[in-house]
Parts: sequence; C-alpha cells; structure tokens
Amino acid sequence: MIGHRGVFKSYKSLATAFLLLCASNVFAFQGLQVVPKPGVYATDQLLSFVVNPNTRLTLFLNGIRLDDSSAPLLLYAEYGEEKMYRIKTELRSLDPESPLIASDVLEWKIDKKRPAVPSYILSKTEGGVQVISSSDEPVIIHYAVYHPFYRSVSRGETTNKELVFLPSGAVFCSYAVDLAGNQSNPSSVTPETGIHDQQPFSVVNPVSGSWANRQTLVIDSLLGTKLLYTLNGTDPVAQGIEYSNPVFIDAAGSVTVRLAAQDPKGTLWTETVLYTVNEKTAPLTTNLPSSNGVFEAGTFFEDTLPEGYTCTIGNPWRSGKEQKRVLFSVPEGIRRLYPITIRKERTFWRWVFAAGSENSSSPSLILKEDTVKTSNKPQPRLSFHDWHFMSIAFDSPVFYSHDQRTWFDYKEPVVLERTENSFVYWYAPTWDNGKVQSIPLPVKPQLSGIPLAGVTAEPVFLSVSESPYTLYYSVGSAFPPLQVELGDNAPVLASGLLLETPQGACEPYVVRILAVHDGVAHGELSAQFILDRKAPRAPSLGIPSSLTYSRDPVTIRVSGEDMIQVSINPPIFEHSDSSWVLTGDPDHSVAYTVSSFSVDRAGNKSPVTEQKITVDRNALYVDGGYSGSKISDGTLQAPFTNLDSALAVIKGRGSWRVSLTGSVRLDRPHSLQAKVSLTGSKAKITAGPNAVIRMYSETLELNGISITRSNSLRAGGGYAGNSGSLPLFEVVNGKILITNCTIRDTGAGSGTILRSEKSNIVCHSSHFFLSADEYACAVDTRNSIFYAKDSSFEVHSRIASGISITGGRTTLLAARITVSAKNASRAVESWGASIVINDVMLERLYTGLENADTAFWMDKNTLIVSEQNLTINGFKYPRKTGTR
Repeated sequence: MIGHRGVFKSYKSLATAFLLLCASNVFAFQGLQVVPKPGVYATDQLLSFVVNPNTRLTLFLNGIRLDDSSAPLLLYAEYGEEKMYRIKTELRSLDPESPLIASDVLEWKIDKKRPAVPSYILSKTEGGVQVISSSDEPVIIHYAVYHPFYRSVSRGETTNKELVFLPSGAVFCSYAVDLAGNQSNPSSVTPETGIHDQQPFSVVNPVSGSWANRQTLVIDSLLGTKLLYTLNGTDPVAQGIEYSNPVFIDAAGSVTVRLAAQDPKGTLWTETVLYTVNEKTAPLTTNLPSSNGVFEAGTFFEDTLPEGYTCTIGNPWRSGKEQKRVLFSVPEGIRRLYPITIRKERTFWRWVFAAGSENSSSPSLILKEDTVKTSNKPQPRLSFHDWHFMSIAFDSPVFYSHDQRTWFDYKEPVVLERTENSFVYWYAPTWDNGKVQSIPLPVKPQLSGIPLAGVTAEPVFLSVSESPYTLYYSVGSAFPPLQVELGDNAPVLASGLLLETPQGACEPYVVRILAVHDGVAHGELSAQFILDRKAPRAPSLGIPSSLTYSRDPVTIRVSGEDMIQVSINPPIFEHSDSSWVLTGDPDHSVAYTVSSFSVDRAGNKSPVTEQKITVDRNALYVDGGYSGSKISDGTLQAPFTNLDSALAVIKGRGSWRVSLTGSVRLDRPHSLQAKVSLTGSKAKITAGPNAVIRMYSETLELNGISITRSNSLRAGGGYAGNSGSLPLFEVVNGKILITNCTIRDTGAGSGTILRSEKSNIVCHSSHFFLSADEYACAVDTRNSIFYAKDSSFEVHSRIASGISITGGRTTLLAARITVSAKNASRAVESWGASIVINDVMLERLYTGLENADTAFWMDKNTLIVSEQNLTINGFKYPRKTGTR
C-alpha cells in the first residue's frame, strides 16, 4: 500500500466542523456522504467521506489505494495549473469477506489556470462588424463596448461563437470566465484592427499564363493561417508541404499548384493555379535569384529595360500601362513584394522583386505591465486595451480611483475616455504595503494623412499629432500584422511616414502604430488604404475593331473596369442601361467617333479606346463602274453595279437611300412599299423595256438623275401599245418627289412616264420627254395631288397628251408643256380636277399640217382655282369644255 503523506494531509480534528460548514455542498449516495460534491473548483478543497457505522470504505486515488479512508484529503493545485482527481469508492459491510455493497468513480478538478485570452473574428456588416469571440474551453465571455464619439458604454455576456454587433469607431473589450470561475486577462479589438472573416491568403505568384521563365510561389497570408501546397496536382490536405517562405518552383511545361489554407477560426480554404513554362533567354541584365526565386532589390532599386521590352507591375498583370522603367523606394522597416511581368512581343517573363527590409532585430523593449519590482511574489499587472480600457491583473483585491477621492473595487476592465490629460490611481493592500500607485494618461493622439476615400494615386504621408508617446509602426499589405514588432532597431515614427508605390502598381496598406509612454503601451493608431497607380484596362466597345461602316444601327455595349466614360460624337444615339445605339439618320449618313476610357477610384485613367464608324442608315450604293475584288453588297466599299440589285434588297417598310454613281442599268420591274430615295450626282439610269418602279403607300424621291428608257420592243416582241401601257413610274396611295431630273422614255406603241392613283406628285426643276408611236401621255394622275414647278413636259406621238388629270388638285407654276402630234393633241386634259395655273406655257409644235387641237381641255366639273400668265401657242383652240 502506498501512503499519502506529503500529498494528502490529515485534518481529523477539523472533520466535524468542516462537515457542518459544508452541509450545502454534501453529495450523498447509497449510505455514503461526500463533502464537497464532485465538480470543478478554483481553490483547494478538503475532501471528506462519512459512512454508516456498520460499513467500511475503501478509496482508490487515480488507481492507487489509500491507507486511511477516514482522513480528509486535501485536493490542491499550484497557481497557474489545473489538476484532476479521480477517486474510486468501494463500500462493504464490516464482515472481512463481505461482498461489495456499492461502488462509484467520482471526479474533482482543481483549476487555478486562467482561461486563454478571448480571440475574435470579425464579419463586416452595415454600420460596423459582427464580433465572434472564441476560447479553447467552455467559458462565459463578459464584454464591454465603448464608443468614444458618443461616450457610451454597453456591457453583456456571450458564449463561444455568438455574434455581438460592434459599431464603426467603437472598442470591444472582453474577458473569459471558465467553469471554475477563473477569469482570463482581458483583450480588445476594433473594426479596424481585427481579423475579418474572409479568405486568409492571396497568391502573389504564380498566376495563370504562359511564361518564359520558371516561377516562384509567393503567398501573402493572415498571420496564424496554416498553408499547405503541392506542385504536382495532388491534394494538399493529404500530401501538402507547409508553406512559410517563398518557394522556387523548378519545373517547366504545364504546372499545377494546389493550395489549402486553414484560417485561425479553423475554416478550410483552397485554390488552384495552372500555368505553363516555355523557357527563353531572360531580358534583364541584373542577376536574377537562383535560390528561393525572389530578387532582393533593397530599399531602393532602379533599372531600365532593353529596347523592345516593356513591363507591368503587380496583379492583375494585364492591367495598367506598359512601361520601360522599374523604380522602387521603400521606407525603413517595410518589406514589399512586387511581381514584375516583362513582355517582348508575345513572350512574357515574370519575376518577384522584394523591396525594403523588415525589422529583424530580436525584441528587447519590455513594455511595463507593473510598476515596481520589490519581490519575487506575483505582482499587479496594469494594461491598456485600445486606449479606452484598463485592466489590473492580481490575485488579491485591487482598488482604483480617477481623482484619489472616490475609490472603486476593481472587478472588470475600466473604461477610460482619454479626451484630456489625466492620471489613474490604484493600490493593492497586500502588495507594496498598500502604497498608492499612479500612471499618467496622456490624451490619445490623432493620426492624419489617411486618404479620405481609402484609395489614392498620390503618395501618403502619415503623421501623428504632438504627444509624449513614442510611436512604433508596422506595415502590412493585404493582411494586417497582428502586432507591432518591437526591438533594438524597431522603426520609430518621428515626423511622419511617407508611403508611395511604384508607377503602374496597386498595393493595399495596413499601418499599425503603437503608442508607448513610460514603457507602457496605451493603444494603437491604425490606417488602411490602397495606393493605386495602376491604370485600368482600356474599355471594350463590344464591336469588332474592323467595323467602320454599317447601314443598320450599331449597338455598343461598353465593358471595362471601374467607372467608364463614353463619348459619342455627333450625339445622335439612344441609350438604355449599359448599351448605346448609334441610330444614324434616315436622311443622310452619319460619321461617328466613339471614344471611351475608364477612371478608377484613385483617379487613374485607362488608355482611350476610339473607333470611327459611319452609319448609313438603310443606305445602298450603286456604281456602274465598280470593278473591285470584293463582292458587291451595296456598301460604299463594294457597291452594286446595277439598280436592280439595290432595289431587290429593299423589303417591307422602312426608309432607304440609294446613291447612284456613273451609268447604271435598270431592267426589271420592282414593287416597293418602303420610303426610297434615288440620289445621284450626274448619274444616269439606262432602263430596259421591262423596267418599271411601282410605289405603294410610301414615298419615292428622285434627285439629280438622268433616266433613259427605250421601249422600241418589249420583252417577247411587240410594241408597247400592243402589250398594254407600262409606265416607268407607278404610284398608288403614295408620293413621288422628282427634283433636278431628266427622264426620257421612247419607243413604239403607247407610253406613259408616270401614272398615279390617290397619290401626291411633286416635280421641281425637272424635264420629262416621252415619245410613242400611237398614244403618249407624260403624266397620268387620278384622284391625286400634282404639283409641278420650273419643270417641262414634252410629248411626241400620233395622239399626244401632255398631262391627263382625273380628279384631285393640280398646281402648275413656271411650267412648260409641249406636244407634237400627227393626228390630235392636248397639252392639259382634266376631268373634275381643281387647277392652279401661274406662268405656264402650253405649246403645240408645228407638224406641217393644220390642227383642230385644244390646248386646255376640261369637263364641266373642272374648277380653275387660279389662273395667271397662261401662254398658249400652236393650238387652234386655247380652251374647250366637254365630256369624255
């Protein structure tokens, strides 16, 4: 048997009194009473067992039998440790061979170990962050939230993984209390300095692409993140190598890098990078690294690339303006990694440059957490948490005051406003004879120079308002450093800190400045911003760069980075959401200049994308002399060579413009229901015997064209008169405008140049000539509006009529109508029309025979609305009225 002397002490004389005092903590079962009951205790416990008089008890401590089961046992642990006691009980009668009456295993834990300081994960939300406090054991977390602006304090309790809202600008301070009642040291967090719930790493290099040199694996990560990688495509969780520093990947061809990361919260994140290496001679004269693949550029580096080479800095590597010069300048105590992508034509190299150097000194500055070391006994430790909370760690009572008049018992972190210089006073009766200690509280200084929008293209100069603090700084990139590193050569912020980034780079900065006064850290000043000197990529207009001409509206859908500016000149367009439609103008072509560029939040501008496009809305081009290699499609670059091809394109309704050049053919009949204009500059149309243009319910415009049709024989033989009248133009319920045109229609049989039904005919400065053997009438209008000004009509035939009008309204201004007939002729014949005449000449050419013709023949329903300066020559009768 093993005794318990030295470990368990006997207190028999105190047993009865102890049991009376602890009656409320008695644990009883099957004739056995235990004080205190099994559980977790923060102080030493005196354990006693009481049994019935007719029974005997046997005890086993952690498997070892105790000599005396009636003596109390002291359960104890040293300060800072926790100890588990497992006791097995066996209860029997007094008979030596008696069987077991009852047995049990009871456990006690003496826990004098403080819980771990709470850690935090922040999740961004509107107006602040959600704080998740966590610990490595079951605890209750007591917290306080202080907002300096409102000077408000709120307190509460939470458990692991529960969310607490922390407004922007506030401070969160908490401590944990375990099952034994032990209280942890406090910790604090702000929305600016906490670890946010996001992917805890970013791959600086390599990136997807095809490279002419072997690559280096460089990862930027949140401190506390475990990183694993593989280079052969295998699962990094199962077979990964732990990443701690840059790794040179000595591989060519196709390479697969797989990454797995576990953040401080335990969440697993993965990423895969695929790239290829086809090695070529490097363009740099500078010696490149051969070990870890990172080129150490020092605090200052400058180099110019050889002729024909350009580079971009940072990621994404295709963004930014390509440049020839590489320049780095980094302040003391800062280390930055810059991936440099170098290009010559279609070959790309990529290296990682390290600029600056981190503080590598060993920590030697000891921040005071106590005031005076007078003995080896545990001493009070006073700490500040993000300026606005103070805690005092001591195992005996501590009292504090702000003015030495009103004193408080310290129980939890104390809120400090820090709006003016002050002191805090405190003492512990059991330490240093209860002497009152004091510590100064200088006003919290202000950090200035932070970009208002959080991003800038200009250098940033950070400075701190005048104060007695010594300021140490630490600078991170995408992820903040967890704390400011201190040491013999720790960087100290003097007049300020100038931060700038190379031309063409974009870098996140996280700056933490620790304020220390009289050896005590009071809090941090922090800043997060982006230095961005990388221009956005030039926007895409969403149309082929080869598109310079279109006879349809062109839709532009601009895409790019950041804020996109679009300029369209002339401003003839429609805009909807993210698209612009170059509508053009139905009446003429529109030469557009479209330009676009992007502007990011820092004010960097991308290169300008510009494209010139001519929108010739529904325009067709005809050039009888075209002989280019491109197949004729009616565009300006490849015009049709005949008018038939152009008119065949016109389908349905709409508005079309046909531009004519040179001499072109028209051989087939065409029926149109769209608005069509035929325009030419000294253009000539040679029409065949079957050529006719019919317009229904729309407008046909002719301008600057000479048209000649020969009707001597129709297709299939025979005269026109024998095959029925076939006008050159026929308009029904439509409109025809003829300006500056000459139209000649000749041939045997009967003929008409223009026939209309319920339409509108307008002629300006044009000449009509018609010749037929039997009967000819230049213009035949029925129930139409006919307007002719500065125009002439000449008709030759056996029976000739210049203009035949049935119903409607006719206006003749400065017009000349000439007929030449063998048998009979009329210049104007009207049935039921309203007519206006002003400065009109009606003449009959002499044919060598006497005539009985009438110049102006009308029925009784014809109305002469106005008549001025009517001249008649060659007719026997100027005017007659009759019936058909």
